[in-house]
Amino acid sequence: MHITRLLPLRPYTGYLLCAMGFTLSVIAFYPGAMSFDSVLQLQQARAWHFDDAHPPLMAVLWGTMDRIVPGPFGMLLLHNAAFWAAAAVYWRTLRKKSVAWAIVLLAVLLLPQVWSILSVIWKDTGMGVALFLASALLYYARRTGSHITLACSVPALFYACAVRHNAVVAVLPLCLWSGFIAASSLPRLRRILIGLVYFLVLTVSVVALNKALVKGNKIYIEQALWLYDLAGISKRQNTPIFPPYVMASEHFSMERMVAAYSPRRVDFLISNFGRADIKPPLIQTRDPQQVAELRSVWVNAIARYPAAYLKHRTKVFLNLIGIEAEADYFLPYIVQTPDENPPPYRPARVSYALKSYISGRETFLLFRGWIWVMLSVFLLYQSARARLRGEMEAVFVLTSSGFLHCAGYFVYAPANDYRYIWWTVLAATIAAILSINGKMHSEPQIETNS
Repeated sequence: MHITRLLPLRPYTGYLLCAMGFTLSVIAFYPGAMSFDSVLQLQQARAWHFDDAHPPLMAVLWGTMDRIVPGPFGMLLLHNAAFWAAAAVYWRTLRKKSVAWAIVLLAVLLLPQVWSILSVIWKDTGMGVALFLASALLYYARRTGSHITLACSVPALFYACAVRHNAVVAVLPLCLWSGFIAASSLPRLRRILIGLVYFLVLTVSVVALNKALVKGNKIYIEQALWLYDLAGISKRQNTPIFPPYVMASEHFSMERMVAAYSPRRVDFLISNFGRADIKPPLIQTRDPQQVAELRSVWVNAIARYPAAYLKHRTKVFLNLIGIEAEADYFLPYIVQTPDENPPPYRPARVSYALKSYISGRETFLLFRGWIWVMLSVFLLYQSARARLRGEMEAVFVLTSSGFLHCAGYFVYAPANDYRYIWWTVLAATIAAILSINGKMHSEPQIETNS
């Protein structure tokens, strides 16, 4: 029997389900979990003093929320409100074509690989929900011709671009799509140019804002990546390839560096994890001349030992997408004991009830990034083959955004944290639903002059 005959579906049913999803998320994840990165951002937010370790816009927003609702709960509310608002927009757009698949789309948002990350106050979560909301608004604007909705997507895209250093690659396809929607009557090339101009204006504005907020307080976060790559090359060449100031540091030795190196994460090389008894073998610096020296050594090492560099980067990336990662690499911070988070962290009882669902062995494959990368590639092929007709245009935009975001980590992944590829997973999940729905209920869309 058809799903619409089994359920008393009305136009407001999806909104009710989104409200229920939001309520359940807030109750289950209260007051919001934090990792070490999250704590640093909250400290900067409260001090109103920012550096380039984290893009400062999220800390600015968090500092504002913290004055109203102290701690992580304000950001938990904000992230989940944006996420479930995006789901409601997708529902509103998709139900006109297929109520059944609109319900399916809402249901998949509660699958572990999507839902779990909403528990943690991360910039990855902020970027993902902002991109999700922007894509929903653009999808609605594309199908209805609403320029008001198109305009509403601008702050969401701006925030997504500003909240992570590497967000630009994920934002680009959505900006190009915005150009297509805004100028649907123009030839294709002109719409692409409009989208590119929009992208450039957006990124330049983000760079200017971050620079104004940081006020020259740079810690040169990129040096962690350079040190990581040099460690990987040095290990494979069996010789230290570092600037003199690194090798002259008190705790450096080739043996200690090799022992600390791991394709899982850079932290073992550069961090003491807040413990005085741990002495990492590689040091970081705030001296601009030393940073420039490190950059020069890094560039020259890649040029001189490209095979060693590619082997190192390949191992790191395979860990990130779950091919060589250990079994627990994907586990989200959905449930932690109070001593693992700053006070007053007290997980709700329902959090523990959901732990087995989200972190169970039966959900293990859902957190393997390579599955979602392969799905993205397949959907990109399908949408290109369909010449981006109907729903396949949205499928192409979503999967290209997610795929580019993940692919970029081949060059700059510092660890194998699942959160880095959450947007790739979310984009592929939504795109798959839209693709199936489009094939089952084909219908012409608003537009077009190609």
